[in-house]
Amino acid sequence: MEQNRALKAVEFCYDLLIKLYSAAVALVALHSIAAADPIAPFSLDVSLLGNPSYTSKTVASGLNFPYGLTTASNGSILFGQTTPLTAGGIEGGPSSGSVWLLPRAGDGSFGAAQQVIGNLTGPVTNVRTAPDGLILVDSGAASGRSLTLYNSGYQQIGALQFSYPTQNWEHSAGMSMVAQQADGTDRIYFIVGSKLDNQATAEQVNTSGLFTSTLNADSVYTVDVKPNGGSVDVLSTPKQVATGLRNPFGLTLDSAGNLIIGDNGQDGAHVGNQQGADTLNVVPAAQIGNAVYDFGFPLSYTDFATGLRVNGNLNAINPLTAFLPVANSLNVLQYAEGLAGMAYAPPGSFPFAGALGGEIAGFHGVKNASGAANNHDALLYYDFASGIYTALVDSGTAGVGHLDSVLVSGSSLFLADFSTNGLVNGPAGAQTGAIYQFDFGAFDSGGVPEPSYTMLVGFALVGLWWKLRARATAASRRSYPG
Repeated sequence: MEQNRALKAVEFCYDLLIKLYSAAVALVALHSIAAADPIAPFSLDVSLLGNPSYTSKTVASGLNFPYGLTTASNGSILFGQTTPLTAGGIEGGPSSGSVWLLPRAGDGSFGAAQQVIGNLTGPVTNVRTAPDGLILVDSGAASGRSLTLYNSGYQQIGALQFSYPTQNWEHSAGMSMVAQQADGTDRIYFIVGSKLDNQATAEQVNTSGLFTSTLNADSVYTVDVKPNGGSVDVLSTPKQVATGLRNPFGLTLDSAGNLIIGDNGQDGAHVGNQQGADTLNVVPAAQIGNAVYDFGFPLSYTDFATGLRVNGNLNAINPLTAFLPVANSLNVLQYAEGLAGMAYAPPGSFPFAGALGGEIAGFHGVKNASGAANNHDALLYYDFASGIYTALVDSGTAGVGHLDSVLVSGSSLFLADFSTNGLVNGPAGAQTGAIYQFDFGAFDSGGVPEPSYTMLVGFALVGLWWKLRARATAASRRSYPG
């Protein structure tokens, strides 16, 4: 009798625990549904890269032409926005630029975007940060271009103005990067694009503000600085590190400190496709500031249609790779033109990142087009160890306009769509930009999902059940020894 009562008590407790567990699961599910961010409207094609699992979500939408993605010290995201001041759109008239913060909570989620810097003249073309809190913003075009520096409190501490000899300068928008050095100083990398599509630039560009200098076009430069409270000290004169570049709108450093430059190929007649393929180019770490690497523009390029190398400049350094049409997992050729931004993926950041890491590059493609109409905007991953590049997002993907900005942060890939409906020259493209997150950290290296809170609760309840049953059995044995 005592044994039956003990077992019935255990069964009652077990039934109660199961009901409580079921209620907890339902509450967690309801909370997940209520708190979940919208899923990104497109998927990554990783089937040629081992098919690793990932999660995706939209972290911001309704944005005005977002460009430039970078992380703050606490994991929050900074990015630029541009508001056209005329009906002509971002390229059809004056614009006002600003920098916004996506605050990151302790659970990894992002809050609503908040403006932290405003009143920038012209479009924002890049935002970068250094570990010491220095914030770099490139904005404007032609003689309105400025490279502005801020401290971690978003206070302006310095600015560099560019003066172009003519407003008719085809590639006068800026791309920059900042990297903290071992001695605590910051090295700024910045570009000076070419005046024309397929001709070397004879004129030079002047700067004022942080430093006064005369710069060559078709180039990449560096300058070393050191933040000093409410100002910034310039520690060196600008040094040219590369030339023979048309519009180098991708700048990163790999894990060895090599400078990786993504350059836009020349258009030529541009009947269907561009003449020269976009490229990745390398300046070795030991040569930065010690030599000027010539990558051959405009005489040397890789023909986009044939893949053949045209070597009009015999002294030109060949690119690491040229982005020709590449087959996706369905063996359909994917086209990528107009490299607009890229990010270095270190080894181990993603399951497919090789021993030397790789570059993820976004391409603008066809202006004022999205979806199937933009059939030249594939997002590519280039792996340094294998020398192979793969389409992560197919050109012409529905819901995609221009994936112009790329950020790698931990196990997450962030992509900013400049305008999801593709429109640039007109008011209809405003407030259509978005930022997406693709996270490969939800799964361990073996591809097994990490245990959820409900799974852990379930395991605890099973353990409690066995403990209660063992105690009941032991009590019955004490009452009725065999």
